[in-house]
Amino acid sequence: MKIQVLHIISDRRRGGAGSYLLNFLRAFDRSALEVSVLCPPESELLPAAAELGVAAVACPGLQPDRSFHLRGLGRLYRELRRRRRQGLQLVHTHGSFSGRLAARLAGVPAILYTRHRLDAPWPAHGWRSAGWRWLDRITADRVIAVSRAVAAQLAAQGMAPERVCLIYNGVDLPGLRRRAAAAQPAAAPAAGPRLGVVARLEPEKGQDVLLRAAVELSREFPGLRIDLVGGGSQEAAWRELAAQLGLSGRVRLVGPQPDPVPWLLGFDVVVVPSREEAFGLSLVEAMALGRPCVASGVGGIREIAGAGEEAGAAEKAGAGAKMRAEAAVRLVPPDDPPALAAALAELLRRPEAAQALGERGRLAAERFSAKRMAGEMTALYQQLVKERIGSNRS
Repeated sequence: MKIQVLHIISDRRRGGAGSYLLNFLRAFDRSALEVSVLCPPESELLPAAAELGVAAVACPGLQPDRSFHLRGLGRLYRELRRRRRQGLQLVHTHGSFSGRLAARLAGVPAILYTRHRLDAPWPAHGWRSAGWRWLDRITADRVIAVSRAVAAQLAAQGMAPERVCLIYNGVDLPGLRRRAAAAQPAAAPAAGPRLGVVARLEPEKGQDVLLRAAVELSREFPGLRIDLVGGGSQEAAWRELAAQLGLSGRVRLVGPQPDPVPWLLGFDVVVVPSREEAFGLSLVEAMALGRPCVASGVGGIREIAGAGEEAGAAEKAGAGAKMRAEAAVRLVPPDDPPALAAALAELLRRPEAAQALGERGRLAAERFSAKRMAGEMTALYQQLVKERIGSNRS
């Protein structure tokens, strides 16, 4: 019998959590799960989920881009209570504490959520921390961590290890490569080496680190161009910084793009200069396309980079080659423009090294498939529903 699963996401934009959910919807086993999605009105995920043949409903009680808000909680509860009467067995939330609370009040047997990001540090002790742990415990039976870095933070915040399940993010690799085969690289304004970042324009994403590194790089590579793909609160700040550094003619802020693939294909090197990163979905996408990548050695990025030996072992075993784990991505210290400039200059000087790095990344990306992620999530759903329904009957 299929498990009835409802995903609740409060985001209006696709973003990291939205991309995670859509990758799952592309890959899950429809013979095992009956899946639907609840979003705020006007969410970009409503038509995207519908295109994948998944029932997606706008719920006015779900506050856009807010994890919790009292307004609308009653309407959200009534929606979940109605679905529970129709057989809903499991709720999986993304950035919606209101969704978890309403699900518990409505009597949904199994509830879990995915921690998509690294939170600002907060103490594991004290009454506030104890209060949040209590709320987490009563509103969620399990928490999915998208990387070991996230799992470690959850443990540091006092969450019991048995409640945390590590399931790495997954990318729709076949779909990504089909789009790449049909795409043309995004046009460059002029000839010369081209670097790019695909990420929200926020302080933690570190685009300013690349801009500062570009000052040194531009002396050796006069035709250097940089594209920043994405939108966010720092758009004006990064534009002003580029002007202050004398880079206005070299830097384009191209805004959010419906598909990053044409841009990734056009970059000689993809840069992920994050100050913190729970996982790094755009990094895996770039790797899967064989693009050489230079990234900060932080959070989940270190785990992605360390997948090289494991991911490529079977394919390389016949040739007797041994892949170095760190070679899937060139790692540099965070917030270090000189180190970033040096790593990028080396790859721009040596195209053959950049090509080899891209190939190692392509092999390593196989570990992070949406099919693998969806299978692990389905197994967790089945285990959790069995536990919760069994305990409710006893």
